[in-house]
Amino acid sequence: MNFKGDHFLEKEDGTYLIRLAGVSYEGRQEYLKKMNGKEKLKLKREKNNYYDPNAVAVYTKIKGKDKKIGYIPAVIAKQVSWVLDSGSKIEIEIDSFTEETYKRHEFIGLVMHMKERIKEHPSVRLRLLFE
Repeated sequence: MNFKGDHFLEKEDGTYLIRLAGVSYEGRQEYLKKMNGKEKLKLKREKNNYYDPNAVAVYTKIKGKDKKIGYIPAVIAKQVSWVLDSGSKIEIEIDSFTEETYKRHEFIGLVMHMKERIKEHPSVRLRLLFE
């Protein structure tokens, strides 16, 4: 897959494949190792996130408890946060797991399929007009 800036790939139908960010922090690798690819994913806004006011975390249930497994990358999180802040839901699912290396450390990555055509959503189109 050829991801833009290693973060996301826009498909021909306008939906996105997104490589989650932050999967190697706070024990998230252990959660990913327990997953089989059939889990449901849920997006949660983190408006008070110290590092990014547009942060969107990705959660799944592990042994019946919600666990954060990563974040929508910052390069697309702004538009995703606009959609979520408008009250709209975004349908997402696991596409694939990856094996990745960063600074000689190997880790499991996760690619998710976001079925929303973000660029066509009214809240995104309106905000982009005024940026």
